Amino acid sequence: MPEQQQNDKIYFSIDGKQVEGRKGESVIAVADRYGIYIPRFCYHEKLSVVANCRMCLVEVAKAPKTLPACATQIMPDMQVFTKSKATVASQRAIMEFLLVNHPLDCPICDKGGECELQDLAMGFGHTESKFHEPKRSVDDENLGPLIATDMTRCIHCTRCIRFGTEIAGIPELGATGRGEDMRIETYLERGLHSELSGNCIDVCPVGALTSRPFRYRGRSWGFNQHIAFASHDCIGSNQYIQTINKGYENKTEIMRVLPKKNESLNQTWLSDRDRFSYLGLRHSDRLTQPKLKRNGIWQSISWEEALNEVADRTIKTIKEHGAKECGFLLSPSTTNEEGYLLTKIAKQLKCPNIDYRIYSSGGQKEINPSTFSTIEDLSSLSSKKTILLLGSYIRHEQPVASIRVREASLAGADVFSINPKHYDWNFPICESIQVAHDNMLHFCAQVLVSACKIKKLPLDDAWKNLLKKIRSSAKSDELAKKISENASCIIVGEYAQSLHNAGLLIEIINYISRITGTDKLLMTPGCNARGLHMIGAIPGQKDGKTSGLDCHALLEKPKKMLWIHQFEPEFDIFNPKRAITALKNSDTVVCFTPFETKAMREYANILLPITPPSEMSGTYINAMGQMQSFQASQEHLGDSKPGWKCLRVLGTLLGLEGFVFRAIDELQQEINTNLVKEMPDTLPDMNQLDWQKEPVQKSLVHRIGIKPIYRVDGIVRRADALQQASAVQKMVVRMHSKTAKAFKVDQRIKLRLRMEKKSFCFPFKIDDNVCEGCIDIPTALVESRELGGTSDWVEILA
Repeated sequence: MPEQQQNDKIYFSIDGKQVEGRKGESVIAVADRYGIYIPRFCYHEKLSVVANCRMCLVEVAKAPKTLPACATQIMPDMQVFTKSKATVASQRAIMEFLLVNHPLDCPICDKGGECELQDLAMGFGHTESKFHEPKRSVDDENLGPLIATDMTRCIHCTRCIRFGTEIAGIPELGATGRGEDMRIETYLERGLHSELSGNCIDVCPVGALTSRPFRYRGRSWGFNQHIAFASHDCIGSNQYIQTINKGYENKTEIMRVLPKKNESLNQTWLSDRDRFSYLGLRHSDRLTQPKLKRNGIWQSISWEEALNEVADRTIKTIKEHGAKECGFLLSPSTTNEEGYLLTKIAKQLKCPNIDYRIYSSGGQKEINPSTFSTIEDLSSLSSKKTILLLGSYIRHEQPVASIRVREASLAGADVFSINPKHYDWNFPICESIQVAHDNMLHFCAQVLVSACKIKKLPLDDAWKNLLKKIRSSAKSDELAKKISENASCIIVGEYAQSLHNAGLLIEIINYISRITGTDKLLMTPGCNARGLHMIGAIPGQKDGKTSGLDCHALLEKPKKMLWIHQFEPEFDIFNPKRAITALKNSDTVVCFTPFETKAMREYANILLPITPPSEMSGTYINAMGQMQSFQASQEHLGDSKPGWKCLRVLGTLLGLEGFVFRAIDELQQEINTNLVKEMPDTLPDMNQLDWQKEPVQKSLVHRIGIKPIYRVDGIVRRADALQQASAVQKMVVRMHSKTAKAFKVDQRIKLRLRMEKKSFCFPFKIDDNVCEGCIDIPTALVESRELGGTSDWVEILA
C-alpha cells in the first residue's frame, strides 16, 4: 500500500468499537460503513454537507457539547458515543422541535411506511409535546405534472435544493425567508424542468415531495418489488418496479418505479424518462389480440391462426420471389433473445436482409463498439483530462451518463461539445464547436490528420487516398494535442450515428482512439444495440463483403415481405415518409408490436401483440458490454405474448432447425455460446468521397432531426405525464439568424418548406444555437411523420 495512503488512515472508536477511517472523512460516513446507525435528515451521501437539521448530534469525548456527525471530521483516538445519554437527549430535543409544525396526516401521506421522519419519531420522539400553539400552514408549490407537493410537511433539510444544484446542475429550487417563515420554492414559479427532477422525491425525507402520478394510489407495504433495468437508453440504469399486491386486487399493476443503487452505473439516481414511462404501458393503443387484415378489414384472430398465416406467407414469398425479397427490421431495444431468434430465422431462410440500425440514414458498416469498460470511469476523468461530446446531447440522450460527465467537468476535466447546435448544458463546457452533417465528418478527419502529425505517425495506406485532401486546422491541432497528451474519452452520440457517413465517421474515431490511446464510448440509440451487434443482427456477409441490405437500402426499393419488430416506423425510423411508402408497397408486412397505431393499420397486414419489457424475461447488453438479465414484473395484458416465444414457434412452423426451447434459460445458454465477444474494426468503402459537398439548389439546407427526450420509443410517447412535462409539445422549426436572413425568412412567424416532394408549413423561430446552413426540425413528433430523413436536404420555399 502506498505510504501516502497509509498516512491517511485514522483510527478512533465509536461506542467503544475500534474503527478505521481516512483523513477528511466525517463521523457519519465511517459509522455508515461499519453499520453503526446515526439518525439524520439533511445528510445524504451524494450531497454536500450543510448540518442544518442537527438530528445527527452525537457525543464526542472532551467536546463541550454534542456535535453533528455529518460535519465533524474524524481525528486520531477520537471517542464517539452514538447511544449515550447526552446523544439521545439531543436527538430527542431536535425531534420534538421538528414535530412542532409537522402535520399529523400520516394516514393519508404517500410517504407513510417509508418516511424517515415517521421512523425517527417512533425511535426518538416523545409521547407528548410541550407545544400547544397552532401549527403553521404553507401553500403548496406547483412543480409540474411529475411531482406533487405538501409543503406544510417540509422540514427544511434542503436536500432537494442541493440535488438540483449539485447533481442535476439546474438550480430550480431555493429557500426564501428565515425561521418559521422559511419556504422552499421555485425560481419565478416556473416548475421543475430537469430530466432528473424525480430524484427530488427520493431524497426528500418526508412527504413534502411525492410522485404526482402515484398520489394516493397505494401503500409501500402492499407492493411486490422486482429488480429491473431501464430500457430507454444504452446505460441500463438499475431500478425497482413495484407492483400492486394481488391481495388488494385481482390483477398485477405497476404502481411506481424507483432507483436501485448501483455505484458503477446509475449510483442512486434515475432519469424521469425511466421513472415515469410505466404510465404508457396501459395506454388505449395497447394491442391485446392478434389481428389480420382481410379485404381491407381488420379482424381479431387466434395466435395459432396468426402464426400459421405468417409462416405460410413467408414460405410462399420465398418460393415465388426468393429469400432476398424478405427483410427483417428490429428495434435497437429488442432483447437478445428476440434478436437472436430473428437472426437465426433470417440465416436459415438464407435471407441476408436484417438490420437493427433503424436510426441510421445509411452508409454504416460493422461498427466496433465502445472500448470504455464502465461508465463509472467517466467520473474519474478529473483535471488535465479531456472529454469530447461528438454529436451527442448527452444530457437528454443519456441523463444518467450526463451526471458522470458533470462530475468530471466539476473536477477539472475539459469538456468539448462538437455538435450541430449549442446546447443548454448542465455542466461547464470548455468550448462548443458547431458542425453538422458532412462538416462533422470533415472536422473529425482534420483531428485525425492533426493527431498523426503530433504523434509523428504516417497515415495507414488504406486512409492515404481518402484523406489526401484533408488539411489540419488550428482548432483540430488544439483538440488533437489535448486528447493526445491527456487521458481522454470521446463520446459518440445519437446524432453522429444517424448521419449518412456514420460508419466512416466512427472508423475515424476508432483510428484516433488507437493512435492516441483515447477511450471511446458509443452511446447508441435504444438499450441493446451492442447486444444485437454481438448477436449479428446486421446484413449478412459473404466472402468478407456485405451481401445483405441494411435498413436504408431496404427502404429504397420495397420488398415483397417485411417483418417489423418492436418499433413504430412513422416515429422511430430515420426516414418515416420513405418507410411508410415502402411498407405500403410491400405485399406483406408483419408487425410484432405492443401497440397499434392508425398508420400501422394502413400499411400492415398482420399484427402480433408482443409484450413490453415489463411483461417478459430477457437480457440486454449495455454500451459498456455488461449483460443485464431481468424477469417479468407483471402479467401479460390481454392475449399478448413475449416476442421470443412467438419467434420460437414461427421457427418451428417454418420448418427450421434448432427452435425447440423448453425454457428461456436454454435459449440464453445458446446465445452466450454464440455471442461475438469482440467485433473487429472493419474499414468502410474507401471510394472517392466529396468532402466539400454542396447542395444541388441554393434553396436547400440540411435538416437537423433529433428526437426530443420524451419521444424516444412507444412506451415513453404514451406516458401522458412525461408528455405534459416535455418542452417539445408541437412542431417548431429553428434556424440561425444568418441562415434565415440569407433566405429572406428572418421576419416570418411560419415557414414553408419542402421535403420528399411535399410542402409543409410550421411555426418558425430564429435560434442562433443552430448551426449555420441548417434547419432544426425535431423528429418523432406527430407533425414530422410525413417528412423525409433526419439528415436530408430541406428546400426553403419563398
